[in-house]
Amino acid sequence: MSAEWWAVIVAVLAAMAAVWQAFEARNSRREAQQSAESAAQNEKRALESSEAAASAATRSAEAQERLAELIEGQTAKPTWKVRRKNPTLFRVTNVSAHEQQFVTVEVEDDRLQVVGDNDDGFDSLGPGDGFDVIFDYRVGGRTFAAMTLLWLDERNDRGVERITLKWRPPAPVFVGF
Repeated sequence: MSAEWWAVIVAVLAAMAAVWQAFEARNSRREAQQSAESAAQNEKRALESSEAAASAATRSAEAQERLAELIEGQTAKPTWKVRRKNPTLFRVTNVSAHEQQFVTVEVEDDRLQVVGDNDDGFDSLGPGDGFDVIFDYRVGGRTFAAMTLLWLDERNDRGVERITLKWRPPAPVFVGF
């Protein structure tokens, strides 16, 4: 074989190597482009999932707030209502929808007297039931006095409510001649 043939063979092999390298470079470029597209899609999915998670967390927080408001609304309903019958007589009434058991009145002021209570409380007070409290106001004394009510509700949970009574002088009555 002559040197020219060897030159042709080497040139053909070099051309084949160049074609193979170009083919590999094109494949590498496609793979890099696909990897970049895949990374962009993964980033987009990650962003969407983080937005969905943030949205779900927001909805969950809002639901918890609504639930807390609902619970507060249920517990905020008063159990007892105080109504003045005259300047020295008050009526404490159970305004809940349930019977209250073992109602104990702890009087914190000697000017208050619970009518019908022999220091052992009441066995039960149903809805609309109540008891009277006499406020023995003394001239020059404080115009308010406090007492605490303790009871068991329908779920056998202990209820505690502090009630402050305020004495007001009777309205003056004018008789005309």
